[in-house]
Amino acid sequence: MVESVEVLIIGGGLVGLTLAKGLEKQNVSYRLLDDRLSALPPSTRALALSKTSLAILRYLDIWQHLKALVTPISSIDVSCEGAIGRTFLDNPEHDFLGVVANLNDLQKVLKNGINQHEHLIEARFTSYCPEKKWVYAEVDGQQRVFNANIVVAADGANSSVRGFCHLPVEHAIEQQAILSVLQFNQPHKGLAHERFTAHGPLALLPWQQDQMVLVYCVNDERAKHIQQEGSAYLQAYISSQLGSSGRHLVSCGELNRYPLRQVFMPRQACQNVLFLGNAAHTLHPVAGQGFNLSLRDVAVFLEVIQQFGVGPESFPMYLTQRVKDQRLTKHLTYFLAEGFNRISPHARGLGLSMVEGSPLFKNIISFYAQGLGYPLPRWVYQQMEYLYD
Repeated sequence: MVESVEVLIIGGGLVGLTLAKGLEKQNVSYRLLDDRLSALPPSTRALALSKTSLAILRYLDIWQHLKALVTPISSIDVSCEGAIGRTFLDNPEHDFLGVVANLNDLQKVLKNGINQHEHLIEARFTSYCPEKKWVYAEVDGQQRVFNANIVVAADGANSSVRGFCHLPVEHAIEQQAILSVLQFNQPHKGLAHERFTAHGPLALLPWQQDQMVLVYCVNDERAKHIQQEGSAYLQAYISSQLGSSGRHLVSCGELNRYPLRQVFMPRQACQNVLFLGNAAHTLHPVAGQGFNLSLRDVAVFLEVIQQFGVGPESFPMYLTQRVKDQRLTKHLTYFLAEGFNRISPHARGLGLSMVEGSPLFKNIISFYAQGLGYPLPRWVYQQMEYLYD
């Protein structure tokens, strides 16, 4: 028996669950397939969420349950090793620029926010038949077949669906991310750090009152060296990078690392299949744009199918609206991860000093970092007005 549904989502991560919540809000029938629905991500994975992302989550009735669990980012200190100049990004009119969420918390809130839990199916995607537009999945050892107006592949950077569609990807940046929770002797007060070191970008995100999450992106050799030397070595190195900031780094927690690569699909649709999230574009974490970009994709996709119907004929409108945001964000991320360090320290410092002395530059950076330079549904802007309530 073939089960018919308007939208079939393959992948039950953050993007798949967010889309499912949005489809429920629009009364669109769906099923979500994932063979790891009960699995939880590591508790130390931190996500920086922009105000645009928070507006989307508020529209989906998620932000109301998440806001007590996040840490606000009040300002960002951007600096370069070997350069005198630096810049501070903040928003004097409001309390925060964005927030830091625990990926684990966000996953739980999203899953709990789904009203139709019977539509979340613990299933392993096995194959896709383009001719019949059928999706085959294994559920409890038995095969089930689904036919959908739209299939959304949100199954990650190593998308199995992409393999069946024989679609190409562009690869760039092969690095390792070192993750750890740092303990300081004083509260961070919402200050985040983005430090461009000789070995790669180093980010410190506010976590608990006197804790920060480290995301340090380096090549394989450097990552192995840090793990061999251990937490004491990393603690001394980070302290040297922070300088005399008035806060003392007390300890580094357990060191974890995971591989990084930037993946981009130049063609993100095939017949009735649309790719979203990391399946469509996996970004380097240097600018914290990966999930934020995906949330903007989901928002526009929801708006497009509401206006043009739940079918592949809506894909061209969606792709047209998203191409500039995706490509600029991809190029900006690549530049910060790879190209910025190729510029001389003096030029980098001069550039940061120019940004620091120009409110106009700061506003432009903030505007595009929020993804506001491109078409977004009107309701996104409406929801942003209520984030500080």
